[in-house]
Amino acid sequence: MIFDCPSTSSVTNQYELNFSTTSGRSWNDEMRENKRNPTLVHPISVRPLSNMQPAFPKNVAPSVCGVCNMAASGYHYDVPSCNGCKTFFRRTIIAKRVYECKNSGNCYDVTEKKKVKCRLCRFNKCVEIGMNENAIQVRDPSEDGKLFFIKRRNDGNDVSIPKIQVLSVERSIERMIEQLMYLELKLDIFRRSSFNPDPMASQSLAATLKTSSCLSLGDKYEPIQTEIGDDNRYKRKKQWPFFDLLTTVEYAKSFMFLHRLDEQDQVVLLKYVALICLNLMQGFFSYNLKSDKVIYPDMTFAGPLNWEDQRVSSYRKEMQKLTIVMMRNVVDKEEYVLLKAIMLCNPAVLELSTGAQELLKQERQKYSKTLFSYCLKKHGRSAGPSRFMTLLAFSDVLEHQQKHLKDRHVLQCLRGRPYAINKLTMEIMQ
Repeated sequence: MIFDCPSTSSVTNQYELNFSTTSGRSWNDEMRENKRNPTLVHPISVRPLSNMQPAFPKNVAPSVCGVCNMAASGYHYDVPSCNGCKTFFRRTIIAKRVYECKNSGNCYDVTEKKKVKCRLCRFNKCVEIGMNENAIQVRDPSEDGKLFFIKRRNDGNDVSIPKIQVLSVERSIERMIEQLMYLELKLDIFRRSSFNPDPMASQSLAATLKTSSCLSLGDKYEPIQTEIGDDNRYKRKKQWPFFDLLTTVEYAKSFMFLHRLDEQDQVVLLKYVALICLNLMQGFFSYNLKSDKVIYPDMTFAGPLNWEDQRVSSYRKEMQKLTIVMMRNVVDKEEYVLLKAIMLCNPAVLELSTGAQELLKQERQKYSKTLFSYCLKKHGRSAGPSRFMTLLAFSDVLEHQQKHLKDRHVLQCLRGRPYAINKLTMEIMQ
């Protein structure tokens, strides 16, 4: 497993930036509030220097960058600045980037001549000294690369300015968790529905990955009937091992990064991580119902019909490990959905191409960082890091469970009694 510790500042291009001022407060009031709390979602507007008091003499060559206090290369966007700060401001405006600060706005020390690593504080400084976004020129692809200003073309037609919004770290975390929680809700509805496909009609893993998602079918079918009682605990309404594998594949198809992999990499990844995600899903469902045995939505038990038989005691103990670990650590749903996303993005699978491994590494870092931030928020800076490492340690239990299930499948096949003979299960269990 590959896990990287999250960095203290980051930039993403996921969310649209929104630069507009509706508060009616003065420019100085807005900037002072931004300095006090730069991680808040606070709409500000970039104003041209012509609308502010002149601050820099244009008849004198600048020597110091107004942003980083290093040597200036000239006037850029109406203020003295170095090439680095000029390029940084231009890219921020054009690429609609979102920045975060975790240092309470104390990233600047004007006595030091060095670039500030916090991109949010650096951008706020660019805005504060008067960098003018209207002076930025971009090339128009519809006019053979002709240059025009970002605010107004040479022909006088208005051009929309990219909107920028500074998102707080907390809001970025909340968005990602909300998306995963919604996906988990759809999975739960799908599992609890009476939709019951025939395992013998299943397609190969590659073919299943090409089909459109069937999670929406959960809303079209009635909930499955449950019968609680000792006499009904093994009367299963579905072929749950197959159905949960299908649910796991549908879960993976919901992530956009999977569709950026080629077909071979998709199959290789799912063969390795499908059982891990399946066991995590079944384990948390059982833990949520306060059951130490793996239990299905129709309230039937997983595994051999006679759990008390000594011949299956090792299987029983292996299946119970994850639910017991979850009970011991009192895992909440937010931690569960983030951990499952981390397990899905496994760049350590050897058969993956180099490009696929790099993409999965980036995705795993994204979800790991969110889980780490969530642990810090919920458990504090003293207990948060240890909580994060405890959750990642679940991967050892999941890896061992996957190996145990595949070994038992091989053994049953050698005995001529495989657990399942449908295409999807046989391909993943290989």
